[in-house]
Amino acid sequence: MKKCILFVHGTYGKSDLPFYKKLCRSKFKIAVDGGYAFFKKAGIIPDLVIGDMDSVFSLQDMPSKTSVLTFPARKDKTDSQLAVEYCIEQGVRTIDLVMPSVNQPDHYMANLLLPTLKSVSSWVKAGGRFKVINKAYEAHFL
Repeated sequence: MKKCILFVHGTYGKSDLPFYKKLCRSKFKIAVDGGYAFFKKAGIIPDLVIGDMDSVFSLQDMPSKTSVLTFPARKDKTDSQLAVEYCIEQGVRTIDLVMPSVNQPDHYMANLLLPTLKSVSSWVKAGGRFKVINKAYEAHFL
């Protein structure tokens, strides 16, 4: 696994699905908790679902090919941080974090600040590529 794409909770418009589906090609696909709704809507099977599952309504319909990593709701890290750190631990070189909207400003800001974490900034300095992306913009971190 060299490239990961993470989908976080948000509003994925039906007309934007082709754009997001194209981003998934040749990447390890991760649903970050409520980001699983994107995969259901797009008809794509994620490789992994990670988080405290407070925004996933049912694990009953999870495809058998999909791995699930669950964490307690009370924790010191966001689900997105857990997903990014998982990717780094797996030795990926590229992480695309798809954040389609600013539904929850606190989550939006936390995701934008992920590269300031020591573990992520060290990885970027060592050649890792991290970006936050949606249909309207891409934010690359150098």
